Amino acid sequence: MKLGALTRQLRVRLTGANFASVFDCIVATLRVDWEKAIRQSKFNMLGGIMFEKDVREIQRHLEQECGVSLRQKFARLVHTADVLAVEGAADVKHIVAAAGSVAGSASLSRDETRAVLANRIDITEKDIAALNI
Repeated sequence: MKLGALTRQLRVRLTGANFASVFDCIVATLRVDWEKAIRQSKFNMLGGIMFEKDVREIQRHLEQECGVSLRQKFARLVHTADVLAVEGAADVKHIVAAAGSVAGSASLSRDETRAVLANRIDITEKDIAALNI
C-alpha cells in the first residue's frame, strides 16, 4: 500500500521518462533484495508453492502500477520460484528446459538452479547431484 501511495505521488510529480526510471530502480532493488533473501532461506514444497504465488502476485501488482510488462525483469525470480515449487528433483529438468527457451540469459544457470534446489529441505543432496541438467 505504501509503494502504491509513493508511486502515485511520483507519477504526478515526475515526467513519464523520469517516473519510468525511478520505478525501474524500485523494481531492480526489490528483485535483488528478494533474490538475496531466497538464497538464505530454506523451503519445503508448500513454501516453494507459496513463494511462487507471491512472486507472480507482486509482479502482476507492479505491472498494474507502472503499466508495463515486467516479465523480463522478474524472469530470474519466476525461475527461482518454479524451481522451489517442484514436487521432486527430477521435475527441475522440465523447468530448466522451458526457462532456457523463454527467458534466455535472464534464467538461472545450472549451478544456480542446483543451489536454489539445495534450499529445499525435503530434497536430498544425493537427488540434486544425480540431476543431469
